[in-house]
Amino acid sequence: QDFTAGTVHKIFLKRTAVLAVSIRHRLGVWGQKEGSECAWFDDGGVVIEPAAQPEGQLVMRIDSAASGPLETGSRVLPEPLFLNVRLAVAILAANKVGIRRMSADVATSELRVTTIDGALFVFSLRFSPQSLAGPLAQLLEKTPLATIERLDLTVENKLYLTPR
Repeated sequence: QDFTAGTVHKIFLKRTAVLAVSIRHRLGVWGQKEGSECAWFDDGGVVIEPAAQPEGQLVMRIDSAASGPLETGSRVLPEPLFLNVRLAVAILAANKVGIRRMSADVATSELRVTTIDGALFVFSLRFSPQSLAGPLAQLLEKTPLATIERLDLTVENKLYLTPR
């Protein structure tokens, strides 16, 4: 197990010490290039340990075209970008959107999400997707995912829909 923080409290009169630690919990698997190295990451985007290639949709997996080793303790993305990844995934989960595949592109600062119904959602990681949560929920209430080819959320405060 990897730990995020630890504190020691010493009680000299009782001759005791209390150690409190926070354990990193696995959030998902980050994959470098298709079929290459994978690693578990936590909710802060920090690599915990190497991982096997996950199959199916039970384990969240995000692929990246970036190269370089996934070293324990390093970040999969810079912190502001990873926070926006988490917000985008939370927005999709709140709208009950089934995710088949996700890929992050650091060069363009984009997260591409392919749904189980085949729709492609493209989020920009340069700004928070939180401002689009309401309009996206309204759109998904009225429009079945099977009728959406692409939903572009790369412009702040705007949704671009390409129907099938």
